[in-house]
Amino acid sequence: MCGIVASLDRLGRLTQARLTPALRVLAPRGPDDAGAMTTPDGRVALGHTRLAIVGVADGHQPLHLPGRDVWAVVNGEFYDDLAIRRQLTASGAVFRTHSDSELLLHLYERQGAACVEHLRGEFAFVLWDNREQKLLAGRDAFGVKPLCYAEHDGVLSLASNAGALFALGVPVRWSHTGLRQALLWQYLLPEETLFAGVQQVPPGHLLIHEHGRTRLQRWWHQPESAPFTDADEAAALFESAVRQAVRRRLRAEVPVACHLSGGLDSSSILALAAEEGSTPAAFTVSFDDAAYDEVNLAQNVASRFGTTLDALFLNRETLLDNLEAAVVATEGLAVNGHLPAKYLLNQRINHAGYKVALSGEGADETLLGYPFLRVDWCRQNGVDDALIGANAASRGLMMPAGAMLDLAPVEQRMGFIPTWLRAKAGMGRRAQALLRPDFHDDGRPLKRWLDAVAAQAPRNLSHPEQAAALWTASALPQYILKTLGDGCEAAFGIEGRPPFLDTDLWRVVQRLPLNQKIHHLAGDTPQLEEKHILRRLMCARLPQAITTRRKHPFVAPPLLTNTADVNSRLYDNLRDTHFKNIPCFNHAAVAALLEARQSWQEADHKCYDPILLTLLSLHALQKHLNPEEGA
Repeated sequence: MCGIVASLDRLGRLTQARLTPALRVLAPRGPDDAGAMTTPDGRVALGHTRLAIVGVADGHQPLHLPGRDVWAVVNGEFYDDLAIRRQLTASGAVFRTHSDSELLLHLYERQGAACVEHLRGEFAFVLWDNREQKLLAGRDAFGVKPLCYAEHDGVLSLASNAGALFALGVPVRWSHTGLRQALLWQYLLPEETLFAGVQQVPPGHLLIHEHGRTRLQRWWHQPESAPFTDADEAAALFESAVRQAVRRRLRAEVPVACHLSGGLDSSSILALAAEEGSTPAAFTVSFDDAAYDEVNLAQNVASRFGTTLDALFLNRETLLDNLEAAVVATEGLAVNGHLPAKYLLNQRINHAGYKVALSGEGADETLLGYPFLRVDWCRQNGVDDALIGANAASRGLMMPAGAMLDLAPVEQRMGFIPTWLRAKAGMGRRAQALLRPDFHDDGRPLKRWLDAVAAQAPRNLSHPEQAAALWTASALPQYILKTLGDGCEAAFGIEGRPPFLDTDLWRVVQRLPLNQKIHHLAGDTPQLEEKHILRRLMCARLPQAITTRRKHPFVAPPLLTNTADVNSRLYDNLRDTHFKNIPCFNHAAVAALLEARQSWQEADHKCYDPILLTLLSLHALQKHLNPEEGA
C-alpha cells in the first residue's frame, strides 16, 4: 500500500512543490517515506508516499532506470519478484534496489506496454518514458488498487484517490450522472466516480498518453479455456493454485496479519498460511447482535492454529459515531454498518503494529458463494427455493425486498434477471421516492450500466455464473475492493492482500464445472452447497462448524433503529445546509420519510437502513469536501 500521484503538463509549468499538497493527502497510505521528481522541462512530475514492506531499506520512489530514462511510481505488490528478478538479471538487467516495484522498469524496457501482462499481484502504477515522451498507467486485473485521473487546465493528473487530485487544483464538483447511478443502482460504472471530471482507470486497463492524446486500453481478458473433465485433476490444480496464491501473499519483510471471520474464506487462508509455516495474527469484529456476530467461530479457528485473535467489539453507537470518518476516508457511500466496522478494524490492525493483512475478498465471486447466486441456480434448475435458506441478514441489501425499478432491459439483454439486481432495483425504488424528478429513473442509468458491464457475462454461462460475472465487474471493484477494502485500509497504512483474487487461481477456477462451485446434494434432506470444491479441500483442516456453515455475508446489524439518539442524528444531518446543497433530493420527501419512521416495523427499518446510510454518507462528503453542484 502506497500513494501515487503524477501530473503531465504540456506547457512545462510543473515543480516538485506543486505535488506537496497531494502528497500530504496521500500520507496515510504511505507513512514511511515520501519522494517526488520533476523532469527538467517541467512537463512531468511524479510523487510517492511509501508503505515499506519489501525492499524496506532501499525501496525509495520514484524509481529511475537511467539508461532508458524511465521513471515510475508504484502502489501495491508484484509477486514472484525474486524469480522474475533472477530471469531479468540473467538477461542483463541491473537492479538498483531490492524493491519488487523495480520489476516494472526492467519489464517495460523489454516488453513496452505489454509488461503489465507479466506482472502478478495487486497494483496501480504510473510510468513516464522520457525518451518516447509517453505516459503509461496501469491497474490490476480486478481493481484491488485504485487509480483516478482528471484533465484540468491543460494538465493530466493521476492519483490514488480523488482527494489528491483536488489538492492539485482539480475542481470539486458533484457528478449528476454519478449521483444518479449510485442512488438508483448503487454501483457506478467502472470508469466513474461521484465527482465531475474525475474518472477511474478501470480494472484490468492501461491509460496511455502520447502525442497529446489519452486513451484507455484493456490488458486483462477473462480466460477462455475448456472446462475440466477430470474431477481429480481439477481438485489437484485448484489446491495447488490456492496454496500458491496464499504463499505469494505471505512475502514481506514485516509481520503479516489476517482478517478472520467465522466464515470459510478467511479461515481457509489462515489454515493454508499455517501450513506454509506462517501463522498470522488474526483480527475480527464482534457485533452486539448475536444474529450478526461470529467471534466464537473465529476464536475456534484461531485456537486450532495457535494464533492470537484480537476481537474488536462494536455496538451501534460506536459504528454510527465513526460512519462520517469512514465515508470521508474512503470517498464512498455506506449502505451498511460494515463500512465503519472495517474502518475501525484496520485502525486496530495498525495500532497493533501490522502493515499487511490477508483477507478473503474474492472467494464468493470466484466460487459462487453468495446467497443470491444460489437463488439464481434454483430458479434456473426448477429446484425448491427452500434450499436457498433464510439469509435474513441480506434481505433488502443483497436479497430482494419490496417494489423495484424496471428491470425489463436486463431480461431482454440476458434472458433472466439476476437476484442481486432485483435487490438493487428495490433499493433504487426506495431511493427514487426521495429524489428530484430530474434524477428519477428513465431507463438510461441501467442501459449505461448494462452496456458497460454486460460484456463481462458471456451468454453461454449458467445464470449464477452470468450473475457473478456482472457482480465481479461492478460491485467487487466499485464497493467491496474500493470502499470496504482499499479505502478502509489506506486510512491506516494497511496493505490488504486478497489471495482469492490471484489471476492464476482465477484461471483455474474458470475451468471448474458449475457443480464444483454450487453443488446440489440430493437425498432425503437435499441442500445446496456453495464453494463446494473449497469446502472439500478444507474439510479435514477446519472445524466442521466452519466447513458446513452456509455463507453469512459480512454485514453489521441495522444501525438506524428508532431511538432518540438516532432520530436526532438523522433530523440534524438531513435537514441542515450541507444536505440541502446536495443537488438531487426532494427535501419534502426526505422530511416525510423521517416522520414516517416513527411507525415502522423491524422489516421496514432493515429495508430503509441502506438508503438512510447512503443519505448520511452524501451529507458527510458534502460537509467535508464541499463540492459544487457540478453537471
